[in-house]
Amino acid sequence: MWYRLAQEQDFLTNLKSLTSEFVAAAQKIYDDWDEHPDVYFGGGICHLIADAFVEIIYKHHPNYTASTFTRDDIQHVETIVYNMDSDSLYDDDTDGESDIETVMIDLSPYIYEQGGGFSWTKIPDVEFDNTDITFYRTYTDKKYIDTDY
Repeated sequence: MWYRLAQEQDFLTNLKSLTSEFVAAAQKIYDDWDEHPDVYFGGGICHLIADAFVEIIYKHHPNYTASTFTRDDIQHVETIVYNMDSDSLYDDDTDGESDIETVMIDLSPYIYEQGGGFSWTKIPDVEFDNTDITFYRTYTDKKYIDTDY
């Protein structure tokens, strides 16, 4: 049990150690956002931020599986990270624990944009800091990973 607890804390700690990089990437995306209709089509930048977080995670921790997902309660994209490499995560024949440690990482859209659905506008002069990045740790039963609901 102690080993599992130490491993879990390392996973979350490893992800939280990237917070400054997440903030810098998000700030650059926000600063470059000109709301041009041919580029953004009236939408926001959350998908670009979540994609940048995934790239940062893979740069430092290729042994994790990171991707993005769209929430079903609001039109917003977040990052999800599994404490398992992608080959093992999607291998149906892998024995072992069915509960995979999972962390969702987010930068709330209400900090930098206003609107809803597919119609978001930029809130001017936003400067992100480390406290704007949130981490939510949970467990996901392996049989539900990559399943559409």
